[in-house]
Amino acid sequence: MKKMNILLTLLATIVSAGCEQEFKIVDTDGENRIYIEFLPSTLSDWHELTVIGAKSINNGAQNDISSYDIKVRLTADGEEVTLEKDNTYRATYMAYHHFEPGQTISIEAEAKGYSKAYAQCIIPEPVKEFSTKVEKGEDYPDEIKVTIEYPDNPETKDMYGAVMVQEEWNEAQMTGFIDAVNLQMSYNVFDESAYRTMTLRGKKIAYWNDAQVTENGRQKITLSFSGVKNGPDVTYRFKVLMLKTSADFYRYFDGQWDKESNILASMGLASPTFTFTNITDGLGILGSLSHTESEWMENPL
Repeated sequence: MKKMNILLTLLATIVSAGCEQEFKIVDTDGENRIYIEFLPSTLSDWHELTVIGAKSINNGAQNDISSYDIKVRLTADGEEVTLEKDNTYRATYMAYHHFEPGQTISIEAEAKGYSKAYAQCIIPEPVKEFSTKVEKGEDYPDEIKVTIEYPDNPETKDMYGAVMVQEEWNEAQMTGFIDAVNLQMSYNVFDESAYRTMTLRGKKIAYWNDAQVTENGRQKITLSFSGVKNGPDVTYRFKVLMLKTSADFYRYFDGQWDKESNILASMGLASPTFTFTNITDGLGILGSLSHTESEWMENPL
């Protein structure tokens, strides 16, 4: 026991000394960059765009700009898309536009003292045909499982996703409420979950690539979430928003997941992870997705 106390004292001393150690981050004298985050989709006709100046650590006192000093231009197939300033957050614009699959989205931003940032992406073609099966799960109480079967071309690298939507209908009040459910990652004994989850615009999205086995040109994925049993006046039903994401969208979310969902994150630390960016001479992400809706499915609970 005495040896254990000595070891603990030595460890505490080392940790304490380590916390007081000064250090300098080197190679941080790079140029200031413009940060862009824009994830257009076919899910909605309003799209949030964030543009802000990102200052180099050792160059922070120079070229300090506000978002109003940044000139931003957004186009869809060469036609300019109108941007409106969001008064709730100075770095945010709202783009009210109906994007179509196959459209080329381009964005550029520039400001005095900053490199001109540029990016381009194409809205992917949606998954045009897929089937769904809903059933009661057995892994935890009130589990609902939805299996999606969809076509996949084994010759191409494709990225997918899904949002599960729930409708709550109150017959007595004749009112309904629709919202996305909180999808749960599903693990087997020896395998990782076939999909990961992230939150986008308040909706929990499951996303995955086409690494699963393709049989007869088709793949399957099973999503899991907690449901609620129907009551005398309140009933529930569900539908799938099947997503096709751009490769950049997938890589960005995968990097974010690795950064936020590791064992060190809960301790306020982070493991060495790569934060993906596809903004030329800038930072951030321009990614896109398209969607297809299923029919409504009845509550299996």
